[in-house]
Amino acid sequence: MLKLKIFLYLTFLLFSITNISAWSGIDSLRGIQLDSIVTNIPKEVRKDIVVLHRYIHDKAQNNEERVWMYFAINAIYIRYEKERVYKRKPKFYTPDYTLYKRKGVCRDQSELFGEMCKLSGIPCIQVVGKTPFNLILFLNQLIHFKIPSFYHQWCVVKINNNWSLMDPTWAKVQQIKKYYSSDKQGHRKTIGKCKIVSRLYYDAIPEFNSLTHKPFHPAFLLLANVPTYKSSFKEVYKTPEKRKYSQLNYNYNQALDSIYNNDYPELSSKLNSESYFYSKKNYSSYFFNKELSWHNNLTSKKYKPTLQDYYCHFEHLDSLSKYYEIEYGSSRIEYIDDYKENIDTLYIKKIEHKQRNRTKIKHY
Repeated sequence: MLKLKIFLYLTFLLFSITNISAWSGIDSLRGIQLDSIVTNIPKEVRKDIVVLHRYIHDKAQNNEERVWMYFAINAIYIRYEKERVYKRKPKFYTPDYTLYKRKGVCRDQSELFGEMCKLSGIPCIQVVGKTPFNLILFLNQLIHFKIPSFYHQWCVVKINNNWSLMDPTWAKVQQIKKYYSSDKQGHRKTIGKCKIVSRLYYDAIPEFNSLTHKPFHPAFLLLANVPTYKSSFKEVYKTPEKRKYSQLNYNYNQALDSIYNNDYPELSSKLNSESYFYSKKNYSSYFFNKELSWHNNLTSKKYKPTLQDYYCHFEHLDSLSKYYEIEYGSSRIEYIDDYKENIDTLYIKKIEHKQRNRTKIKHY
């Protein structure tokens, strides 16, 4: 059995490496050119998410090339923050903070990728699930007095009317190409370089992706025959006739379109109920808690919230409250109202007080 598992994994790996351009629609030469553009982004552009998005958006010829370059940002510029995995209650990073600090965990990197897609109008949904048991991670979490967990976050993106699996956190630089020129004396000097990004998890083959990713909702597997949640990792190496399935001939494209067509896709009641039915997991609770911790999100100094930002967020919370009333009834509206009162008490009044003091000083 172990030999069979190793053989199948290596087969998937070899297929993925040799056919990376076959399913992406971008040939190898153009892929290198796009990676070169991301590698050589000017320093003054890299730390501002709006400027960076405009720079890449304009360099690409279509949305597929844009997603290709957005995927490369994490591999080339963002470091995986291992030490943060062991914190018991780590704060959320905003996408601009992840880009500014050039580090983050899976949720930060997938949110950055998703924000870039969103700015280009490319459909993208955040996916939450689990990865296989890892003994080293398990022991390290225990050492740091954290309840062991193997939760992971990645994305599904719609390109050319097809949904694709993307895990920007697992993107790596696999090769660095250097370009040289020679002077009259024959001395060679480096004139440029290009970091080639491994894309095993760019538009990943669903069967290959399911070896390491177990989403809470079945549509995010992108499989017509959906294995049961408990057997997802255990039976992936078995022959199809011996596997346990929860659904056959599942239309995941229709399900994903239905999820995305919500005002808040990750918070929809349909997604939440279907996730609970499939995996017994409450899908929207994580994203709901994130909405109610906006004031604690870490952001770069350039984007420190102003009074206007808080008022705009109040409007967002009003919209979210109406959405929740339609989707879930009045069960969670009181939490949103309490959160608004806390923000008003702790932050808005303080900012208004500071502004009044500044006005008095100028007046005198």
